Amino acid sequence: MRKTFDWYLGAGEDEINAIWDGGLLTLDANVLLDLYRYNAKTREDIVKAVSFFGERVWLPAQAAREFIRNRNRVIVSADKTFSDANAAIDDLRKSYTTAREKLRGYRLMPREGLEEMSEKIEAAIDYASEKVMAAQTAHPEYLKSDPLLDWILTTFDGRLGAEPSQEEWVDIRKSGESRMLAHVPPGYEDREKDGDQKYGDYLMWRQILEHARTVKMPIILVTSERKEDWWEVQSGKTIGPRPELLEEAAKVSGQRILIYQTDRFLVHALAKIGDQLDESSVDDIREVDAERSSYRYAKSAAVRVTSSDTNTGSGPLETLGTARVEILRPVRSFTATVSLDPPSGWEEAEASAGLVAKPADAPDARVVARVSSSGKIALHVHALGSGQFPPGIYEIVYSASILNAVIRGFDELPPLEDERQTPNAPEGSEG
Repeated sequence: MRKTFDWYLGAGEDEINAIWDGGLLTLDANVLLDLYRYNAKTREDIVKAVSFFGERVWLPAQAAREFIRNRNRVIVSADKTFSDANAAIDDLRKSYTTAREKLRGYRLMPREGLEEMSEKIEAAIDYASEKVMAAQTAHPEYLKSDPLLDWILTTFDGRLGAEPSQEEWVDIRKSGESRMLAHVPPGYEDREKDGDQKYGDYLMWRQILEHARTVKMPIILVTSERKEDWWEVQSGKTIGPRPELLEEAAKVSGQRILIYQTDRFLVHALAKIGDQLDESSVDDIREVDAERSSYRYAKSAAVRVTSSDTNTGSGPLETLGTARVEILRPVRSFTATVSLDPPSGWEEAEASAGLVAKPADAPDARVVARVSSSGKIALHVHALGSGQFPPGIYEIVYSASILNAVIRGFDELPPLEDERQTPNAPEGSEG
């Protein structure tokens, strides 16, 4: 049993040391691109860690292509950080100036304390501005002269994987699509990317396994990815690489693949070299990772309506419909919005909905439907208990009706003339 599940049990200390001493090192494109985002000390430490492997380095063609495609964008984005920082300091200075003038307007505010406070705050703002300017001056102008690019090209010269052929691309697209639908890691979280870019992670992984099988060597993969199609996350804690990746690596390549996030790789590499670890470098890496994760999380939606069909129900006062919704990451609740047809006339509509199809492991749900004045129906789906909705396809049926609103409208109308009650005539008079 131990031999069968060796991929799951993991490498022992002796095997890990042997892989570090004799295996290949390969880098994801994001590790190379992040070198332009780090400060000088972090960049120097990572270059030192990679250089420790000497000629035992190799770069997948897909990682190289992604690096070349995104390099200019990352350089410009990194340069923009300084202008953003200067703008933030200017905003701080303006806000302080406004607050200072307000304080001066308070008659009982002691002038001596106000002036002392002003001197200290202005000195702190000036200090921050000087630090930003110094960092900007020291930052290389990579678009003009790029020693980092020269180092990358030299390091991986003659150690680059082959590009896939047109025939291979047919299978890559087919396999990549089926893996995404089945949520087989890695890469299924990139399904929103354009064209063949959504297969990038899968293609790189495929190239790594094929190379390990061909050269019959274990590989150390370093990636800045923190998405859950690479890492097993339980209760918010990263346990390690996805078990599916480790099993596939063992079956396809017959070799051990060690996967590290950049910060952990740097810690292990400097310890192996015998160099002193500067914790500021680790902090710098984690800050860059956090910024990228926040940007990606904000950019990607958890919910995507894949299709919606509406049709008239019992008449023009009622509409029925079905919405198919894809959940892209685990969530406790989600909202899907679809347009009613026709879009007008539903201001007072009453709506109801129900979840009729979901993944087998999805929890029971409560569904609330509300209609907006703009002719859209919002379908709010909440998990019952403490469970989460797993990624997958969900089908919701809904209805909207203005029948009751019409009935209420009739009830509120004043009675017609011949229906009004006539006062009784006085006795003895002619009626």
